[in-house]
Amino acid sequence: MTSSNVERQSRIRTGSSIWFTRKTLVRMASLLVLAFVLMATFLIRISFSQNEQALAQSRFFAEKAVKARQENLLRSIGDYAFWGDAYQNLHARVDIGWAYTRRNLGPSLFEDFGYEGVFVIAPDNRTVYAVIDGQLESTSARSWLQGDVSALVERARLLAVEPSPAMDTFQVSGQPVLVVAAAFTQGGDPTVPAVPGPPSVLLFADRLTPEKLDALGKDYALPQLRSPRDAQDAEEQPRLMLTSRQETPVLLRWTPLRPGDALLMVLLPLLGVAGLIVTGLGWLVTRQGLTSARRLDESYSRLQASEARFQDIAEATSDWLWETDIELRLTFLSSRFEAVTGHNPDTWIGRPLSRLLQADTELHADWFARPTEVSTPNAPLQCRYLSAKGKYCLCNVMVRVITGPSGTTGYRGTACDTTALTESQLRVQHLQHFDELTSLPNRSHLFEVLEQRLGSPRPERELLVLITINLARFKQLNDHLGRTGGDQILVQFAQRLEEFFSAEVQIFRYTSDEFVVLLDTGYSSRAQVNELCKQLVRYVERPLLIANEEFRLGIQIGIAVAPEDAVTARELLRCSEIALHQARNLELGNWCFFSRELELRMVSERQMELELRHAIANDELRLYFQPRHRARDLELGGMEALVRWQHPRLGLIGPGDFIQLAERSGQIVALGTWVLEEACSQARHFGAPLFVSVNLSAEQFRRPGLVAQVRSVLEEAGLPAGRLELEITESMMLDDAQGALETLKGLSELGVRLSMDDFGTGYSSLSYLGRYPFNTLKIDRSFVAQLKEGSNLAVVRAIIQLGHALSMTVTAEGVETAEQLELLRSLGCDELQGFYLGHPRPIENLHELGLRASK
Repeated sequence: MTSSNVERQSRIRTGSSIWFTRKTLVRMASLLVLAFVLMATFLIRISFSQNEQALAQSRFFAEKAVKARQENLLRSIGDYAFWGDAYQNLHARVDIGWAYTRRNLGPSLFEDFGYEGVFVIAPDNRTVYAVIDGQLESTSARSWLQGDVSALVERARLLAVEPSPAMDTFQVSGQPVLVVAAAFTQGGDPTVPAVPGPPSVLLFADRLTPEKLDALGKDYALPQLRSPRDAQDAEEQPRLMLTSRQETPVLLRWTPLRPGDALLMVLLPLLGVAGLIVTGLGWLVTRQGLTSARRLDESYSRLQASEARFQDIAEATSDWLWETDIELRLTFLSSRFEAVTGHNPDTWIGRPLSRLLQADTELHADWFARPTEVSTPNAPLQCRYLSAKGKYCLCNVMVRVITGPSGTTGYRGTACDTTALTESQLRVQHLQHFDELTSLPNRSHLFEVLEQRLGSPRPERELLVLITINLARFKQLNDHLGRTGGDQILVQFAQRLEEFFSAEVQIFRYTSDEFVVLLDTGYSSRAQVNELCKQLVRYVERPLLIANEEFRLGIQIGIAVAPEDAVTARELLRCSEIALHQARNLELGNWCFFSRELELRMVSERQMELELRHAIANDELRLYFQPRHRARDLELGGMEALVRWQHPRLGLIGPGDFIQLAERSGQIVALGTWVLEEACSQARHFGAPLFVSVNLSAEQFRRPGLVAQVRSVLEEAGLPAGRLELEITESMMLDDAQGALETLKGLSELGVRLSMDDFGTGYSSLSYLGRYPFNTLKIDRSFVAQLKEGSNLAVVRAIIQLGHALSMTVTAEGVETAEQLELLRSLGCDELQGFYLGHPRPIENLHELGLRASK
């Protein structure tokens, strides 16, 4: 070959090389342009996807926000509609004083929860009670809601057997209104008599005002949550149409977040810069291309097999992946295997899959033993395995066949751990029968166990004893300590019951502050049960430490015995509740067995309670006034107002026969309010500027707004504040000393006189006297009755000296003899009161004291 031929071939070779390089560069450039176009497209799609996800998320949060609002409404109405007192006062009859004046179902629903509308729909579908924006109105529900509520009311009545509320959405003046309705029920209270006919229905209306929507939007990341501004705004997205049976749709709109737009603004410029850098490096990619091509060719087969493997695995959702050969020996375990099971994958490679997983069914176990003979299961295999921590766990296993040129070569699949899901399901089943706080069996489980025990044969003379235990003063303790402290009390009390009783005795949490103990064996006499209760009271009353404070728990116990008292679960529980009701009337630490006499007494007491409610509302109460005289000259200084009940059947009844009944039945506040108003009104007609003294009940004193109430009563009666004295016992200040101090200061600032009643019978009198603004100290009548005894005389002298040292007027109660009067005067007592000086009398008879009642 000549040199010219060599050069020619060299040029041809070089030209070919240049042509190939240029062609490669063109192809690479085309690929790079295509790649950047695809990346830009992909980035735009991601931004759109993020915007769409944000939109979908905002819809989810909007639904969740409305649902949360609805659930609050449903819980609130359930607390009031399924309440025996509400059933009596707003269905059996409509008591405006009970519902609105005493704030049981009135302005507090607007002030505390923001419910603008509260309505009661009578059985004839009339609106008999309405509170609009916290004010008592005569507006009907249909008129205020601007829609037909009859369908909602009927649904609520149909759901009364559950009992469960019904819900609908209305639109009032362009604003959505969530409305729930629930039929009144007796709330499970056996003492509340049923009223024939359909129930009345309670409605709560929650208007979603712009302010509420704005606050709701801030809580759930929904900017500008609102009702549509106009028709065009209503048609745009996103929007949420609230479920409504009304003709006009109820919509909510908001402005969605657009995170994708921000992403584009940041990443598109960066993508452009990256494109310039990649273009500059493109020629380096060309140089490495041929080398990479050879390597890619070598790995092509491996990549093809790997692609098939992971394509099959991707078809199933799992926690970890596995592969075996034809004999089910493990050949591959994913990295998630160790994270889930705790086992090192290397220690299991080559070992049979059946050693790791045990099938729960016989059919699946056969496949593990003979995979080539038994058809491969398509459904998930339910299996168990032992984790590295020694715990048996559950999983669902999916199986796929690996096929090669010669047929089946092995198996691969996924294993999804279901242990947590199974445990959650078991926990749900547990919570259906057990109390979550104390872990004791709950009310529903109690009924099941009782029915079973009562239906089973029992040894002769062996009793089945049902003990109902009430945790006394739990509501006050819960208010004082808060929800967390109250829960700790319940937990520790439940633990004490479990510690006291043997493991065979079943203990149940019956209500929030009541527990039930079922004694099924070993008791054949009431004497044994008496001894058990005595020991239980001593065990429970040991000091308890909560939040660095020491408490002593008090209990009352009601006992019912089967089959003497009842033969069904509900009747036996009712009997124990009747016995517990009687025990509550006794001192703490007492117990009571059920008897038919108790049942009759409770029925009688219930009748007396209803008659007292009628007496307060129908002017059957009377005020009597007992004079208080100055000790130095025996001149009249003031009057103590004492309530009497002019019963239409029993005649005039003293307070000792109905005050405790009023306290137990929740009527003491209404009774105390009547006495305060009537005493101030009648004091204007004494004919002399005497003060009138009124006793406050503990519940009346603890109610918020007492200072404002007293101010209003004085203004309405036209009585100067200095002519009113309020008597308060020191026990009222035990639960909330700081709150009591603020109330007393407020009353003192009005100019009202304050008197500590029954001084010397409580626990912390000296500390209260030093802190609180009392004007008068009343010596309890028990000291005056034994005044001649040396120790009592010394006590009375000390009380008088203490009162004078604190610049207080000292009044002695129960003066019944001339000797007592002279002794008290000699000791320096300031005021005297008792039968010796004057019996209580109505205002018409005040002339007997030298007074002339003015008109």
